[in-house]
Amino acid sequence: MPRVTPSQPQHCPTLDPKVPLLEDSALFPTPSNSRLSLYVLPQYLAYFNAGGDPHRLPPSLRPERELDLTGDGVPELLLHGAGLFILGCMDGEYVALLDWADPDQFVLPEFGPITDANQNGLPEIVTMNFGITYGGVFFVVYEWDGNALREILAKPPFAPFRPRVDFGVYDSQNARAEFTDFDHDGQLELVFISRPRGAPVDFAYPWRKQYDVFEWDGHMYAPYQSQYSPPEYRFQAVQDGDRHTLFGDYAAALASYQEAIFSDRLEWWSPQRLENLREGQYLGWPPLPSPTLPPLDPLEYPTLAAYSRFRIMLLYILQGWATEADLAYRTLIDKYPVGTPGGEFAEMATAFMKEYGSTGSMSIACGAALQASPTQSALALQYLGAQHHGFQPVIYELQYLCPFGYLLPEPTSVRQ
Repeated sequence: MPRVTPSQPQHCPTLDPKVPLLEDSALFPTPSNSRLSLYVLPQYLAYFNAGGDPHRLPPSLRPERELDLTGDGVPELLLHGAGLFILGCMDGEYVALLDWADPDQFVLPEFGPITDANQNGLPEIVTMNFGITYGGVFFVVYEWDGNALREILAKPPFAPFRPRVDFGVYDSQNARAEFTDFDHDGQLELVFISRPRGAPVDFAYPWRKQYDVFEWDGHMYAPYQSQYSPPEYRFQAVQDGDRHTLFGDYAAALASYQEAIFSDRLEWWSPQRLENLREGQYLGWPPLPSPTLPPLDPLEYPTLAAYSRFRIMLLYILQGWATEADLAYRTLIDKYPVGTPGGEFAEMATAFMKEYGSTGSMSIACGAALQASPTQSALALQYLGAQHHGFQPVIYELQYLCPFGYLLPEPTSVRQ
């Protein structure tokens, strides 16, 4: 990794033991614990610039950490409790390199992991802000650029199954951050780990443990992909297959599609089942037996299984396995003929194979497939990914069904 040129060496004010100490009662005068007072930062700066020793402060006011964040050999002071402040020395005095405070106390900020994960000689600084009124936590990550602390979470164009970043902020309902070699490539990735939500069942359910992985691209941490714990519901296995396909892990994609087709462990899902779970948790205390499950939707399995077979056919074509692709196609049209549940994917597969046979282009063939049965294919989206599937799953659009030329580029060559 290229190393960043360190900042010019700085010197700090000379320590003076005679400087009066700051105290909680002076810094935070209100009894309501108004620790996010706007007066905190000026008082800290006045104390340190007068020569105040950070180690003589009461424990509640001392810097949380002292780390060299700028590469000049002089540690910066990281203060937490009255907001988040990073104070560093410039031209002989302390200045605020980071000043984050919310006087209305709508968020509770903290420092997260701080480490030189990208190995450029300067540590990355993860900050966390926990919402009080709306819940959740949002993260901003900083690194010194030679002049200031800059935000280093990139926002690439939106793509499904990829973590989202808005205005340099990663937002989650229930996450923690860590630097770890997630893909075992010898480089540390920045990973946000969201744990399954507890009760109550709400509009975010169903929820799996989620790993949102960001990779260093030489300038910023760019969203790479989201990964999840094993599926509990059949639609989750299907979405796992699509996600693996999008990121080029064809073996994992095939395994996920086959699980969606053949597993008797996976549960069914529907808007009615979600409503049933909600009703079951609001029956009072002590809990009463949950209401009887509604009948399963008879269209869900054939729709998901036929779609999985269609995507397996595409996987085989992508890898140049013509014999396997033809077998997958014939199995699909035999099991799910046009006019039966799932038959829209047989119709799409027929249109795809005809166009691909004449053009050799997966993008053109996908265009033909998407036009083959647009009404029924649009109805199938309700089983693949819709609002009732919760926060985590992707909300499907028609072009996701055959993604070449849309989410995925035309393959430069089909492997033989």
